[in-house]
Amino acid sequence: MQIIGRWVEINPTDGQFMAYLDTASDPIAGLSSLTTDSFEIPAGMKTLLVDYNFMATALFPNVTKVLECFIITDGAAQSVKGFFSGTLPLYYQEISRFDQGTGFRTACIPVEKWAGTGKPIRVKFILHIFA
Repeated sequence: MQIIGRWVEINPTDGQFMAYLDTASDPIAGLSSLTTDSFEIPAGMKTLLVDYNFMATALFPNVTKVLECFIITDGAAQSVKGFFSGTLPLYYQEISRFDQGTGFRTACIPVEKWAGTGKPIRVKFILHIFA
């Protein structure tokens, strides 16, 4: 995982930086992960939005097995269900321009349960090799 300002022709959707997760850096297990620093959810906030873009020659089923999301509180991790908006097909998709990928899409992480509680959370993403 790296924090970068640009990758080939891809720029961050907001701000100056983005996370780049690459399964090629771990060719045996084919995993890459990112865990945020701890932060608190402000009162009234319902979702945390995340933009994502897959770069590959093809995307295999099922997207939810390729990218997982977890919320970590007090050292315990819970999987986030319904992370994807359903806009990405859940079947084999060829990606014609590797440097553009599938195009950015937005996923929602439900965080209302922690809003205004003062309890810090961390968000963890795990990218699995496309197989």
